[in-house]
Amino acid sequence: MSDIVIYEYTKHPLRNIFIALLMSILCFLSAVIFSVISYHYYRFKPFKKLEEKIGAAYFSWDAKVNMYTTGAKGLGEQYSVSYTTVFDFQSPVSLYIYDEWIWKNWEPRIKRGKWLKEKNKSGLPEVVIGGNTKGYDVGDVINLRGYLSQEDTAEQEFKVIGILQDKTELMGGNTFSRGGEKYNKCFFETNNNEESPMYVIVKESDMAKSSISDIYRAQSLWRILDYRDDILTQEEIEQNNKIIDVRISHAGVPFGKFMDNSRKVFRAQIMLYIPLFVLALVLIGIVIFNVTRIDLRDSSYSHSIYYLLGADRKTCRHVSTYVLLINVLMSVIMFAGEFFLYAKIAETQNLNYRIGVDTFAIAGIVYIVLIAYSSLVSYLMSRGMTPVDMLRKNRTAI
Repeated sequence: MSDIVIYEYTKHPLRNIFIALLMSILCFLSAVIFSVISYHYYRFKPFKKLEEKIGAAYFSWDAKVNMYTTGAKGLGEQYSVSYTTVFDFQSPVSLYIYDEWIWKNWEPRIKRGKWLKEKNKSGLPEVVIGGNTKGYDVGDVINLRGYLSQEDTAEQEFKVIGILQDKTELMGGNTFSRGGEKYNKCFFETNNNEESPMYVIVKESDMAKSSISDIYRAQSLWRILDYRDDILTQEEIEQNNKIIDVRISHAGVPFGKFMDNSRKVFRAQIMLYIPLFVLALVLIGIVIFNVTRIDLRDSSYSHSIYYLLGADRKTCRHVSTYVLLINVLMSVIMFAGEFFLYAKIAETQNLNYRIGVDTFAIAGIVYIVLIAYSSLVSYLMSRGMTPVDMLRKNRTAI
């Protein structure tokens, strides 16, 4: 049977290579577009998760927002990104403190090491660093000094567990300001030139136990306040709303408005890519349909001859299956090369993408659909026909 399979595949080599190429391009486009959509969803996910958890809430970029909530009842958890400047010797270091809801649901791109999700086993506060890392690497210990007042300082050692990619996004940053009531404004891009600071990211729980914890408490970049409306009366909820409207309306927006604005941005970003994907899917699908139809017509003609010469239908089906699997294997190799090249270009050009297991799962689903499609077309073309009928129908095929 192997001789027949090789003969059938090499009989039309350019056509088979073209089919494999089309399959790889379709899977490549699916994976690329999904990686871009995944990137935008992954940035939006922490806020969506928080929306599902909290009740009436308020989004604020005022560092002293607690001053404006006096008189509010049922104030629950506060979720924030905090920032401060500390020093490594005499060089300033940008220190970012992430709440649990952030580091559990989002992570930046890591070049080496790991993110903050794993349990701390080092005994020291663990950090991920980026930007101008000043030669520090995974496993090193950084000694950072912060000012508790104009005169008093304190020092703390931190264990490096991860290194950020040269250019990546962080949540937080000085770029966030009034007028940015949407999730995409909560991110900024790091730099890695010599004039850039070193960025250090630490868990809030680790920072709270450190000797320099007091230096960041009043420096939240932004925060989300949760009002426990589930334990408040309607009158108390209305009173809270008045406090929000009157006392801190200049400092932020209701979290519901923030999420509505964020959803509009997220949908707009997604809708940029879906029409392109659908158009590519239709065009490539049409080409694959016509090429596959010609290929299957030729195959059915050959199989009819094999059947009349003594081969059973099972053997003929196996030949078709093996030829299809060779095309799929060739296509997977092409897809791997195309996607590897894309990942390298995306990394060097700092494109918006996120590659994960789900990205390759999408490509796998596309392959399964293509295999099922080829099998279905083959079945429909030969349904109810004898080998003699197929010979008569396709007598001009080869």
